[in-house]
Amino acid sequence: DAIVAVASDRPSEDAWYDADLRVIDLASGGQRVIYRPTEQIGLQSASPSGSHVAVVEAVCSDRGAVAGIALVIDMETGGIRRVDTGDADVTFTDWRDDHTLRLAALRDIDTVMFTHDLDSGSCSEEWAVREVTPSGRYLQPAFVESRASDCLFLAEDFFRPCEIGMMRDGRYSTIA
Repeated sequence: DAIVAVASDRPSEDAWYDADLRVIDLASGGQRVIYRPTEQIGLQSASPSGSHVAVVEAVCSDRGAVAGIALVIDMETGGIRRVDTGDADVTFTDWRDDHTLRLAALRDIDTVMFTHDLDSGSCSEEWAVREVTPSGRYLQPAFVESRASDCLFLAEDFFRPCEIGMMRDGRYSTIA
């Protein structure tokens, strides 16, 4: 019944530099700001129940090119907490369930997958891969539900073309 959007009151191309995070009611069109960042934001995702929203904040040059810190907003209290991924820049957010946030990130030349448990506040590195890099701008995984971090994604390196790769139990393999 609602969506979370990066929005601005101005229609210009550069307005996204000052955009905020809003909840838009689909029935009425009404909106409310839930986060005013100091930098640029993107990659927002809501937990299945809508009780929490994840967003990534960073200094960015272009819309959609967001790689930075992940924040979780509690929609009931308005509380905001930073997810500790060490020195990795988050490039993807997704919710497995209302208590588990999945994050893809870049750390140096590694692609890394984390899971963040909302209840404990802990963030666990599930796997890191250096042998391939995501094809395209950033990792956009399709999750396999056997484990929180098992997923398919488009991957490539300098010596092989784009392929469908799978991370399962922390090991990379080629699907097609």
